[in-house]
Amino acid sequence: MQTTFMDVFRSQFFPKTYCFLEDPVESWIEAYDFDTHHPELAAPLKSIFVKAKIATIFSEPFSYEEEKIRKNVEELKQNHFTFLASRRTREGDTLPFYSALEHPRLPGWVLKPCGSKVPDSRFILGPANSLNDMAYFHPYDGLYRIPMKERIRKIAELEDIPLLVPKKFYAKIPFCNKENPLENTFVIAEKLDVLSTQDTLKMIKSMSTSQQSLLAYRIGRLIQLSGFLDASLNNIRLTPNGEIAIIDTEPAGFLKERGEFPKPFWAGYGHQGTLEKSGRIGLHLLRDQFLDKSLSTPDGKKVAFKGYESFKEMLDTMIDQDYSLKPSSRKKALAVLSFGVLPVLWAIQSLFIHLVLHFLTDKYMYLKKKHADRAILYQYVPYPEKKAKEAKMKYRLNLYLRLIHYFQKDIPKVQEVKLSCPIPASAIC
Repeated sequence: MQTTFMDVFRSQFFPKTYCFLEDPVESWIEAYDFDTHHPELAAPLKSIFVKAKIATIFSEPFSYEEEKIRKNVEELKQNHFTFLASRRTREGDTLPFYSALEHPRLPGWVLKPCGSKVPDSRFILGPANSLNDMAYFHPYDGLYRIPMKERIRKIAELEDIPLLVPKKFYAKIPFCNKENPLENTFVIAEKLDVLSTQDTLKMIKSMSTSQQSLLAYRIGRLIQLSGFLDASLNNIRLTPNGEIAIIDTEPAGFLKERGEFPKPFWAGYGHQGTLEKSGRIGLHLLRDQFLDKSLSTPDGKKVAFKGYESFKEMLDTMIDQDYSLKPSSRKKALAVLSFGVLPVLWAIQSLFIHLVLHFLTDKYMYLKKKHADRAILYQYVPYPEKKAKEAKMKYRLNLYLRLIHYFQKDIPKVQEVKLSCPIPASAIC
């Protein structure tokens, strides 16, 4: 979907709010130290890491190569770890993944390695929505789980939304030879009594229309106000009593530390999200999980799976009323007070960004087609040469992807929004 000049220009008027941490992550690591809060579990924790390979797996960046994942999974299995996460293979099978683990020596706790998810060699697509918004991972997103959990918890208290979030602590990886606390630390979280994803869906389906609407409204408010991006039912569950529980609060590059500036496009991509953009992505991701993509209305709109209509309709209402797509009053005031100078400057900047994006997108599509055409020829060359050629082409494609998303980071493809219709009173009473 090509970004137009008007998309870029209108985005200049949108509010852009960043959530800053007053204290660096190192201070959070010290305040939420697991040994300090649970000294009785220090010995069992150390005993899990007696094999040096376990410490290496927990401290190194996450791998996206299936062979490496399988090797790490097998090593962890041999050391009695069980897996709470999975990934899809190229063949469409399910492969256990080591981003969330349990161990019999620490019953009631979940271990979450915090290795980097941003390898230099690949462009990793983050959570995205139909407006062309995409989140950008930060190397230490895993360590930001606790600050994000506290942010969500406080917002739930202010909004009077009943919510369960697990207690979470930082633990130093035993026998790890890395000195940097950002690289030798992982998160250990309390395991809550929550329903599975499928059972959560069943409970939502069994609710009345007003109960579904209220539940969707409460979850949607938490997403909007906190900027919670990864709003999937893998992370948002219900308890057997019907309470909302958010079991993983990894922010996907949204939180920032004071004094931290966005990297230039040639140095990587990360921390480019805003509160408004993050809320948009989260709302769309949650709503899209309830869409039956095989069906649509006469005007082309997707419909909900049978039994989830009220839940989906409330999220649709919140998306249509998403005030983050409404021009900022401050930006409009600045435009007027500058006697039109700022809009002219924004228009010049927008034209430049639009032309650059148009060029980069065309170049990326050309290279992608070229890569597809050459893939047929690659099967006739020796495997090492084929792998080298593919790696070179992927590097070029990833470079253009980085540039595209760097320039497009705050430019949603804005749809028509209805701001006049308030949320139905029946949904919140």
